[in-house]
Amino acid sequence: FIPFAEQSGQIIELGRWVLEQAWSDRRAWKGLHATELGMSVNVSAHQFMSAGFVSTVASVLDRASTDPNLLTLEVTESVFVRDEGRALIVLAELKDIGVRLALDDFGTGYSSLGYLNALPIDTIKVDQTFIGKLSHDAGSQTIVTAIIQLAHSLQMNVVAEGVETVAQHRELTRLGSDSCQGFYFAKP
Repeated sequence: FIPFAEQSGQIIELGRWVLEQAWSDRRAWKGLHATELGMSVNVSAHQFMSAGFVSTVASVLDRASTDPNLLTLEVTESVFVRDEGRALIVLAELKDIGVRLALDDFGTGYSSLGYLNALPIDTIKVDQTFIGKLSHDAGSQTIVTAIIQLAHSLQMNVVAEGVETVAQHRELTRLGSDSCQGFYFAKP
């Protein structure tokens, strides 16, 4: 339904609701945990590039009176294909308000190593396509290892997506992935 929501323009309102709901849920969960919980929220390219997106994020954070560093917005590389100049401006504005940024599904789209050096990204999320082949495909293991090493060299964190087995988790830990997510831990 995401492409339909983008085509109809409803993604802006839907995305705002998702961000507000996620932050509201985070506030409710805060009472259950002794430590501050971070929250990651996926953002569609259309929503990310829309006028007023940064002010919407700032407004949600202001109303919650919470450290913006606890929010990570996940964007895909497709935002740079639409309008690289505008995307860089939005990224810089989000960093200025203290939000953390993750490059989602890394390695499957328009991966450009030039972007990595120019973007104010905190985290790279290795796409599950590589993770699923990790145990039986030397090429995938080489790519995952290279992404982890490259990200760490650029002072970025790495999250491996689509971890489904204990073997994958062990291998990713051995390779140096900072975090993992997937069915092995919990279903969405």
